[in-house]
Amino acid sequence: MSEQAADESVSGELGERVRAIVAAAESMAAAVRSDADAYAEQRRREADAEAERRIREATERAEELVSARLAQVRELSEDVARTLRAAAERASREFGAGASAPQEPEPREQEEHPMAEQVRPLRPPGEAAPSPLRNIAAAHVPRSDADVHLDDARLVALQMAVAGRSREEVEAHLRAAFDVPDPEPILDHVFAEGFPPSPR
Repeated sequence: MSEQAADESVSGELGERVRAIVAAAESMAAAVRSDADAYAEQRRREADAEAERRIREATERAEELVSARLAQVRELSEDVARTLRAAAERASREFGAGASAPQEPEPREQEEHPMAEQVRPLRPPGEAAPSPLRNIAAAHVPRSDADVHLDDARLVALQMAVAGRSREEVEAHLRAAFDVPDPEPILDHVFAEGFPPSPR
């Protein structure tokens, strides 16, 4: 075999090896890219699942907090309603709002005994006979509109105080809504020491 033929044989063998190496490298690179793409896709799915889990947990936590707040609001509203009812009943008993004094029955005329004339003491001569006494029924003065208006103002002031309004707010409301020229006596009574109780 000539030297030229030997060189050509070596060159052909080397070329085949180089092509095989290049093909193997390309195949390995494709496999690496495929593995990288699969890993990235898996990480994206895991990240999406984690994000959904956190959103779901945050939503459930928010719903629990809202339910707890609503329960507190309902309980507070019931406490305020009970306090207002108790205050209204106390004011009604104390001021007698809308209540009128019971009328006393008129006294009945006593029947004169048949022997009364015989047992009466004798009057001196010339003295006129005393005039008979008239039966007077117990007086009953009906409540005026001003009294009823003032009782309504007291009741509203008490309810406002129990609800937590200040003395100045109650005074302004009495002057504006009920036209009370001097609300100080009502305020002194409503804002007595220890009453109304402090709101929780």
